[in-house]
Amino acid sequence: MKSVKILLLATLTLVSQSSFAYFEDVSINSKTGDTFIIEVKNNPSGELLLLNDHDPNLRKTFQLLDKPIENANFEIELNKSNSLTYLVQSGDYWFLGSMLKGTDGLWKKSPVLNNISGKGIASNLKSLPDGNLSFIVNKKYIIVKSDPQSGLTIIDKINHISSDKVDEIIKNEVTMINTEETNHLSESNNSTPPQSDFNYKNGLGFAAGATTGVGFAYRRHLTEKWGMQVAGIFFADGDSLSANLGATVMRTLHQTKKVRFYALSGVSAFYSGDNEEDWDACNNEYPDYYETGNESNFNNCLEDSESWRNETNVNFGIGIGIEFIVLDNIGISLELPLTVQLSFDDDGLNDIGVYPIPNGSLIYYF
Repeated sequence: MKSVKILLLATLTLVSQSSFAYFEDVSINSKTGDTFIIEVKNNPSGELLLLNDHDPNLRKTFQLLDKPIENANFEIELNKSNSLTYLVQSGDYWFLGSMLKGTDGLWKKSPVLNNISGKGIASNLKSLPDGNLSFIVNKKYIIVKSDPQSGLTIIDKINHISSDKVDEIIKNEVTMINTEETNHLSESNNSTPPQSDFNYKNGLGFAAGATTGVGFAYRRHLTEKWGMQVAGIFFADGDSLSANLGATVMRTLHQTKKVRFYALSGVSAFYSGDNEEDWDACNNEYPDYYETGNESNFNNCLEDSESWRNETNVNFGIGIGIEFIVLDNIGISLELPLTVQLSFDDDGLNDIGVYPIPNGSLIYYF
C-alpha cells in the first residue's frame, strides 16, 4: 500500500509540474522498496531523492554532480536491486554513472573511473532483462554492461536505429533470456568474476622476454578471467639459424576500466645453430698445414671438420603482470616472472640458472 502511495505521489508530481520547464524521472524497486526521484531539468547539481516503502521516515538526497551544470538533463534506471544508473546530458556531451547499494544497506556513488562518457545527444535510458542497460546516442543503439566491480562498459553498438526499434530489441532479449541455454550462461556469469574490461578479445603485436619469447605476438582473452599469448620469430642464412617460440597463460586477479593485474605462467625455447669449423677435430686428424706445407691436407681438413654447433635455452617461469589500455585498443604489458633457465649444447645440459627476467608486450586489439 505504501509503495502505491509513493508511486501515486510521484505521478501527481509529474502531472503537476508538466506545465513548467521541468519534470521528474522516477525509478522504483518493488522488492526492496527503494524509490529514486530526480528532476530531469533545472537541476544543476543533479539532486537525487531517495525514499523507501519499508521505511516511511527515510528521506535522503544525493548530489550526482560534483560541480553545478545549469543546462544538464537527467535520466535514471534501477537496473538491478543494488544498482542505480544515471544518464547526464550537457550540451553536446553525455556521461553515464552509477550508484551502488552496499552490504550495509547504504547507497553511494561509484568512482568516476567506473563512468563512461562521449559526445552526442543521448536519451532513452532503459534497463534490459539481464540487468544491463541500453540508450541511444545520435540514432546509435548502445548496450552497456553494468558490473559492481568493473563499472559500466559498452559491449555493443548498433548504428542507425530509431526509438521505435528499441522496444523490439528488448523483447528479443527477453526471449533469449527465457531459453534454457541463456539462463545457464546468466547463472554462470553471476557466480564468476567480472569480464575483462577490454572490448576486444584478439590482439597482434610484439613481445620480448625470457618466458614470452621475442618477436611477433598473438594474444587472446579466452574467458572473463583467462587468456593466452604466443610469440616467436626465426631468421637464417647459409651458415646460421636462430629461432624462438614462447607461450604464456594469464589469470586475471583484478581489473579496472583501463588496467588489468594478472598472474602468469610461461615457457619458451631459444635455439641457435652455426655451421662452423671444428679446429680441434682438424688438428687431431690431419697434420697442420703450416708445419707440412701440404695444401691438400689443409683443404681436406676444412671440408671434413665443418659441422653444426647447436645451443638451446629452455625457460620456465611464473610471476605477475600488469596491462594498461591506451588509445582504446592498444595494450601495453609489463611482467616480472621468476624464470628457471636450462641451457643445452651438443654435449647435453651444461647450465641451470634462476633469474627474475622481465617481459614486455605491445598489443593492438581488434
